[in-house]
Amino acid sequence: MRPLLCNLLFCNKIESGEGKFNLEGIFYRVHAAGYPCRHRCCVVVGWCGDGGNHSFGLRFLPPDRGRPLFEIPSYPFRLTPEAPYFNGVIEVDLPLDREGTYWFEVSLNGQLQGFFPLHVKTASRTGLLSQNPPTLHQ
Repeated sequence: MRPLLCNLLFCNKIESGEGKFNLEGIFYRVHAAGYPCRHRCCVVVGWCGDGGNHSFGLRFLPPDRGRPLFEIPSYPFRLTPEAPYFNGVIEVDLPLDREGTYWFEVSLNGQLQGFFPLHVKTASRTGLLSQNPPTLHQ
């Protein structure tokens, strides 16, 4: 069986131990104070399947899906019947030059597997909280 993409996650920090990953700050949206900027994070690309040697590619595309902002052409991994899961952990500094939906393109053994969005919003000057907080009634 060809490996299947099990997950694609973005998070602030990863710790590992005892064969487990602890992901901190999982997100799908970035709030930027201004542009251009960079957002440091981890990308976890998880695969499952029977066995064999494989490689995946990862490209980070701007909102217009033009020229890649960064690319990992080949990240090799191996699946076995005893270890049918693999999580590739990649630390990145995402270059962001404007608000919009950026895209991660994932390939397996040179074949496109899909596109996954990362939403980038401009943070307000007062922060993410409303200027008029709700009134508490006692």
